[in-house]
Formats: sequence, C-alpha cells, structure tokens
Amino acid sequence: GYASFAVVRAAQQMGIPTVLLEVNALPGKVTKMLSKKADRVLVCFEQAKEILGGGDKVVLTGAPVRGEILAADRVKARARFGLSDDDQLVVSFWGSMGAKYMNEHMAGTLALECKNGVRYHHVHATGAAAREWLPRMAREQGADFAQHPNIEITEYIYDMADRLAAADLVVCRAGAATMGELCMLGRAALLVPSPFVAENARALESAGGCRVLLEKDASPQKLYDEIGAMLSDRDALRRMGQAATTLAARDASEKIYQEILWAIEHHGKK
Repeated sequence: GYASFAVVRAAQQMGIPTVLLEVNALPGKVTKMLSKKADRVLVCFEQAKEILGGGDKVVLTGAPVRGEILAADRVKARARFGLSDDDQLVVSFWGSMGAKYMNEHMAGTLALECKNGVRYHHVHATGAAAREWLPRMAREQGADFAQHPNIEITEYIYDMADRLAAADLVVCRAGAATMGELCMLGRAALLVPSPFVAENARALESAGGCRVLLEKDASPQKLYDEIGAMLSDRDALRRMGQAATTLAARDASEKIYQEILWAIEHHGKK
C-alpha cells in the first residue's frame, strides 16, 4: 500500500531484506516501484505475476485467509441458522464502513424483496455509516421488515465465517481478502467491484467463480433481478462455487512464511 512506500524504500536503502505481498490482480504503483529492489514479490494472481515481469523473484503464493474461515463448516453453520436443505441464503455487504452509493441501491433492492415476498433469506450488513439511514430509506420505498423476517439488516456481521459458509450466494465488493475467503469456502458470488479493483473480480469471473455486475449498472432493480436469476439455478450456483475453489490458496500463509525466511537467509547473496 502507498503508506508503506517510505518505510520499505528506506529499508531497501539500508540493506534490510524486504518482501512485498501484492494481493490485487492489477499491481499498484507502489509495488511496481519497490519490486525492483525487493528480495521477493509475493502475488495472489497469475496475472499479477506476468505484469511484474515473472522470474524467480515473483512468487505466486495466494492470499492468507483467517483461521476461522478455514475451520468453517457449512452443515454446522446452516444448522445454526435454522436453514433447511431447501432454504437459500444471500449474504451481502460492502465493507465494514459500507459504501454509500451501493448501500443506497441495496435499500431499493431490499424494498423490492419485501414487496415481492421473496422466499429466500437475505442478510445485509450496512456498515457503521449506513446503519440508521439504510433501513429508513428501504422503508420509505415500501419495505416492511416486520412482515418479512427472512430479510435482515444488521450493522455488522460478527460471525462472518459461519454466514459465508452457510450462504448460497454472496453479494459484495471484490476486495482481495473477501475474494480469498470466497474461493476458500467455494461460495458463488455476485461481485460489484469498486472501479479500483475490478481486475480482481474479472480474474475470478474468468475462472467461472462469480458473476460481475459493474457499479454503474448496479441499480436496485438490476441487483434484485441478478440475485433472483442466480438463485433460480441451484446447479449453476454449485458449479460456480466449485470453480471458485480452483483459485483457493490453502497453504498461502505457510508459503508466505517460507518466502520470508528465504529472503532473510539469502539477502545480499549472489
């Protein structure tokens, strides 16, 4: 990230070993500028490796994933939330702080779900910034959450590992950490990427692991229609989740650790 540039550059000038971890499919300027003098550049997408010139220095490790994600169990998670085999669960979020533009659209989508009496379950995390105005905006558009307990709005999902494990479809941005978790759990996703990380979503889409909806096209009606269309084909959702697992890096943390040890041991050696 940009904030680390000065520290890493100083370390390189002082002869201290440096290892970079680039989690995005499209490497940023800081990674490109620092990679020339780094001992190792660790990437999460094959595309990033190619952009950075390949070679032995650039190593595909994948992104590290939280331990609770690795330990999540779908059967137990669905039982915890009272979901039967026939029930479908949508989990949506735009990041811990929320994204105002996308939350405005999601308010309309939730209203459509209430008005049309959808049968699937939907949990949406607003983030701190939208915790008060999003439910109000949805109600102004006709949402009656008291009559539709299958549609839930919460500020934050504290049990995200279990929620993702239980989900049939995840609707979210395409941040690197989230992408790694989706791939690890094999969850089908409708990704609405921030324009700055669209390449992450496209990489997963190319593998068949998600459907991408551009932010400029993500109206409340379009989100509603896409969610409904994807849920209507359970076999396609299953195949999409299986495709996502092909990009999972189950041993990423160990690989990163070993590459750090290598950099320390071999720094300055020809």
